[in-house]
Amino acid sequence: MADAQVRVAEGAADVEVARALMREYGDYLAHLAEEPGRAASICISGYESELAGLPEPYVAPGVLLLAWVEGEAAGCIALKALRLKGAVAGEGGMALELKRLWVRRRFRGLALGRRLMQAAIDFGRRVRARCIWIQCRRRCLKPTGCMRRWGSSGWSDTTTTMWPILLSSGWGCEGQLSRGGD
Repeated sequence: MADAQVRVAEGAADVEVARALMREYGDYLAHLAEEPGRAASICISGYESELAGLPEPYVAPGVLLLAWVEGEAAGCIALKALRLKGAVAGEGGMALELKRLWVRRRFRGLALGRRLMQAAIDFGRRVRARCIWIQCRRRCLKPTGCMRRWGSSGWSDTTTTMWPILLSSGWGCEGQLSRGGD
């Protein structure tokens, strides 16, 4: 296997790398929808604004992680803090939302997606998040096998699937998200 590493994006140069990778991700999604150049219109609302504002909203307690293979940027993943509600929030509860998992085509087959996911889960545990939520619209991705590998059963409505990955035993996150502003 090639020399690969996953690390936290630090500084302006890494943020530019993350921005380039996320733009590729958006272009890929736009291509899937046969609407090149319209990434902001599918699966990702406000995408261009998000790219312009990086590293927000992925600052502490969230994070931007980059995968590198032999010194070349190969992929990314991001975690964004979410607000919990009710008793869980009163007990210092925090959840993270996983976003923007992307591996460049030439680096696929090296298990980088799995390594990025594991790095995100490990980060969530280090910051004592209760769970990581993954949201995806059905027309964009079908992550069922991947999510079940990390112990998530998920739930879905007509357009969106939410997948909680529990990080702490005894802490359920279902029904605990505050949807306003997140």
